Amino acid sequence: MKRRTLFALPVVLMALLALLFWGSSQKKTMKVYTTKVTSIKVMPDDSDWKITGTTDAPDGSKIAVTRLSNDPLDMENFSEGIDGEESWPKVKNGKFTALVDPIELVGDSDNYTKVGYTQKAAVVAISNYSKSKSWPDGLTSKVAKAINKANPKTVKFTLSSSQVKYFDSLDLDVDDSSDKSSSSSSSSSSSSKAKNYRTDVSYDSLARDPKTYKGEYLQYTGEVMQVLEDDSYTDLRIAVNGNYDDVLYVELDNSVLHGKRILEDDLVTVKGVSAGIISYKATSGTKISIPGLAATEITDSGTAPDDYGE
Repeated sequence: MKRRTLFALPVVLMALLALLFWGSSQKKTMKVYTTKVTSIKVMPDDSDWKITGTTDAPDGSKIAVTRLSNDPLDMENFSEGIDGEESWPKVKNGKFTALVDPIELVGDSDNYTKVGYTQKAAVVAISNYSKSKSWPDGLTSKVAKAINKANPKTVKFTLSSSQVKYFDSLDLDVDDSSDKSSSSSSSSSSSSKAKNYRTDVSYDSLARDPKTYKGEYLQYTGEVMQVLEDDSYTDLRIAVNGNYDDVLYVELDNSVLHGKRILEDDLVTVKGVSAGIISYKATSGTKISIPGLAATEITDSGTAPDDYGE
């Protein structure tokens, strides 16, 4: 009996190893599916595009809308769920509905006033993709490359007169060079506009009325509370003006850092585009929603003074 038991042990171990290997091989991998957009309508309240369509992607796949680029780091996601901008739109029964913010998709403020301006973008479905939707994209470099590899057809998004009228009511930062002296060159006008980050928007105003300021170029200074890093992006939670009740969520493309790192307790000044409200889960599982900023510039002054914010 002992000899049989000893002989059976390797067999059992081999069976367990085979089972583990089979289980790991069954791990689902991310996959990009093409879609067919069947309808694009302008929402009457905030002028978002509402798109509907079909796809062969399985239920639960996430819908992404992105401008294609050879550089994956330039690809951002501009889709929103109909139940809130922090949620992913998802596939159900081969169909989907998503919202697309024209300000984010068009990007260049010079084109906000052009009725009939057309922006091309790819609309894809991504299965087995666990990354949460945080502005500006929610797209990792890996999934951006997969989207390019899928070679999806682009969809035309055209600005309507009602959208342009809505943008005008927001007083967006558009090119007003026609009102300036003709002696000013277009290059200097573009340069000054690129540096026109507003400093007059308080944190309280941003938190209370995020829709009004979404897409605007803003600047804030504060102390870094938390740093989250990956290969492509660095996310920061910043206590604006040292006030730990006024927390700003900042996302940076690592190229903005030029090889440097931001540390907790650093005093930083960030410039970027307001992203509306960003939601995430705390370690306790509680949902937290705070204003977000997609940073284009950051200045790190080192460790903040002990009395900063007092």
